[in-house]
Amino acid sequence: MDSRELTERERAVLTALLAVDFEGAAVLREQAAAVRVVGGCACGCPTIHFVSAAAPGMNPKVNGHPHGSYSSLFLYTVVGADGGELLGGIEWAGIDESPAEFPPPETLELSLG
Repeated sequence: MDSRELTERERAVLTALLAVDFEGAAVLREQAAAVRVVGGCACGCPTIHFVSAAAPGMNPKVNGHPHGSYSSLFLYTVVGADGGELLGGIEWAGIDESPAEFPPPETLELSLG
C-alpha cells in the first residue's frame, strides 16, 4: 500500500486522542501534522498504521471506548531509529463490532493507555 492522507474521521479521532495530556504528547502532536497512513488491518476493521509493520514494539498511550460498546481503540507509539517515540497508529479492538471507520470522536470515553 502506498501512503495516504488520513480521512477526516481518522484525523478527528487522532486529534481527540492526542488532546489527552501524557508525557511526550507535545512531540506526538507535532508529528501528527505530517503523519500519513502506510497500512491497516487485513480484516477490514478501521485500524491504521503510521509506520511500517517492521517497527519494533507497540506502546499504547491513549484508549478510546465508544459509548455503549465493548469495543475500543487505542493510539500507540513505536520506538524510532533514534530511540525516540514515533506515532505508530490507531488500533481497533473490536469485541462486538468491526465498523468500516472509527466512531466519531465525541462518542469516545478517553483514558491513558
